[in-house]
Amino acid sequence: DDRPLKLLFGGDSRRGPQWPEVHEDRRKVNRMIAGLVEKHPEVVAFVHGGDYCAKAEWTFMTDWLSDLELTTTPEGRILPIVPARGNHDRQVVFEEIFHWPGRETNYYYATELSKKVALITLNTEMSHGGDQRDWLEKTLKHYREGDRRWLLASYHVPAWGSVKEFTQGASQRQHWVPLFEDHQVDLVLESDHHSLKRTLPIYREKHDPEKGIVYIGDGGLGVPQRDPDPKRWYLQAPGMTSKSHHVHLLSFTNEKITGEAIALDGSVLDRFEIRP
Repeated sequence: DDRPLKLLFGGDSRRGPQWPEVHEDRRKVNRMIAGLVEKHPEVVAFVHGGDYCAKAEWTFMTDWLSDLELTTTPEGRILPIVPARGNHDRQVVFEEIFHWPGRETNYYYATELSKKVALITLNTEMSHGGDQRDWLEKTLKHYREGDRRWLLASYHVPAWGSVKEFTQGASQRQHWVPLFEDHQVDLVLESDHHSLKRTLPIYREKHDPEKGIVYIGDGGLGVPQRDPDPKRWYLQAPGMTSKSHHVHLLSFTNEKITGEAIALDGSVLDRFEIRP
């Protein structure tokens, strides 16, 4: 139905290059998630931006599943996951864990979170054009004509990254970003770069406070963090970037989306609001 709801979002829970037996940073993040779910019962799902493990093989994913149990609340509640596929998730075990019984999927799909909130998940690990772009255009049009109040997109490799080369997001900016802008997507969730970021509102590759779209994320669910590049124009104020493990708490009401990036110690690293 149509009621206020909340989401948790984050990406990149894999280990670093040393692959220790116990991934303690991921466990710390998962315990924090359990606390957030207990504190905010309106949270309906966890949006994962990809890169669950170093490889989507059972050697690694078994540990990930065990650590995921730490997100369970004292009352026994655990969130459903809305998964994106990352560059470390190309092996078949990803498909065995995140499986749609009875049909095939290329891991781009839409999730109807309520009558007024829809989330589109895209797959950066296949062609960004062609069938996926055509589906995205059709789906965005469908939800906007259907009068969705809030329309979001989620995927792994960012169009507007904070650490890696800017050219990495060229294909996303060519095939997806113009469609986001044409259909006025409200918020985009990205991962992969192992940092924290929130862009200023972007429209036609410029800062535009009226029509611009904000992109958040870049991955902090336990993966070793990297130093972002704060000099990039789209990370200037009112945008931001930093280096910290984090989870985003997104709250949806009729009037606005409120977002908070929450650190392991519970402090709020970033806070923002988005109007329809």
